[in-house]
Amino acid sequence: MPNTEPLTNSESLEAGRLAAVAYHHIPLVKPHEHQGMGNSHTFIANYGDDTEAIIKLRDRPIDIAIVHLARTLLGDIVPNLVSLKATKTSYAYGQPKIPGDRWDPMTYLTVEDDTAVSVQFANILARCRLHLGSGTVVDDYVIPCMNSIINAVSAENEPFNYMLKDLVNAYLKRLTALRDRANHLKLLDLMLCHTDPNPFNVIIDESFSPPKITGLIDWEEAKFLPFGMNSSEIRMIAVLNIDGYDQVSEAAKSVAVAFWNTLVAGVTDDHKNIVLDSMEIGYVIRYLDGFDSLAVSRAKREVEVFIERMNWFEETFRPLCQVSPLDGTKADPQ
Repeated sequence: MPNTEPLTNSESLEAGRLAAVAYHHIPLVKPHEHQGMGNSHTFIANYGDDTEAIIKLRDRPIDIAIVHLARTLLGDIVPNLVSLKATKTSYAYGQPKIPGDRWDPMTYLTVEDDTAVSVQFANILARCRLHLGSGTVVDDYVIPCMNSIINAVSAENEPFNYMLKDLVNAYLKRLTALRDRANHLKLLDLMLCHTDPNPFNVIIDESFSPPKITGLIDWEEAKFLPFGMNSSEIRMIAVLNIDGYDQVSEAAKSVAVAFWNTLVAGVTDDHKNIVLDSMEIGYVIRYLDGFDSLAVSRAKREVEVFIERMNWFEETFRPLCQVSPLDGTKADPQ
């Protein structure tokens, strides 16, 4: 019977070994834990034929159908996830380990190579477009999420009562403007949205010139959302963050513009502004929920960073949208 208590190191290793043996008919050489928390553990398994697999032990299920849909849309860059017999945890899964290195943008590759990879990445996200309506998910998920985040902002409650009133008002103004435009997201197609498409989940093969994306991993939390809602990650790709502060450069803009032009290549001009709104709303829902658990100094910095990043999105991408926003105004830069 699965254990409800956190596993010891020896228990998790044995459970990972048994799952790894069940995954591949070739004798297992060695499993070693890659990461773990509570009853969720991930192992890399090495086999006698020099292949490697990722073994995942989980206390809640993964929707394999979602992962398989991603694989149908994108092919082999999405690892084929299969269910395995679990022993110490409620669920166990296996998938091949995609060879290559995790993308570390704006560090050791040339700007030209990072730009080429960002174009590939945008193309991958664009291929997740399903050509289905997104009205229901906007009404049932997007707008309620935005309302919840806005309703938590109060100058009388922590952590906002420790911030300058002008900062809180500017923050609330930006959130409210985005919420008021969220209804327009119904005009966008639904997409299968990888909810954590950060560079750590992008696998590249540097033997190609330019480097080639060979994997986009960790689809477990994927959701059906309006097109573009996971594309705010381009900010974290194009702009280095050092000690909590973004280091914006001209190189960052060239990488970001190449990403954007590829992402919206199949979008009509009158809908490009809505994709940008979707990008910004996606950032809010991903990063700005749960402020009550943050220390005041951290929460204040997150508010400041949000405003800085929204300004950057507007300055970088809004001029590329060619037509005015649906409400007739540009986002307030304050």
